[in-house]
Amino acid sequence: MVYYQITRLGYFSPNEVQKSIDWLAANPNDTMKFYILPATLAAFHPEDPHTFPGKARKNLATDLKGTIAYTQRQLAPTTNWKEHSLKATHRDPMLENQSQQDSKTEELESQIWSAVQG
Repeated sequence: MVYYQITRLGYFSPNEVQKSIDWLAANPNDTMKFYILPATLAAFHPEDPHTFPGKARKNLATDLKGTIAYTQRQLAPTTNWKEHSLKATHRDPMLENQSQQDSKTEELESQIWSAVQG
């Protein structure tokens, strides 16, 4: 519960996001995943950009060379996870932002389906 609150308040660093993703990939059967997964997802939840948590999340979500690049590598279809359903909980914001093009939406659906199938 505290882990989630720390994340929600914007005190989750890029390094902690990376460690959480790595932990989820390596420990899919650990009961702590029910706490780690929501906390990791909360780090990217939209927030008022004028608040401290909003500014921290915006910095995290726009860190293209660090957090975003690492997350994309870890969630790529070619990356193996022990539990593919955990990997499939992500959404690729780069594809969503360009969803006006039907091919991008189909690509997103295909990527999620590939993650579930393993």
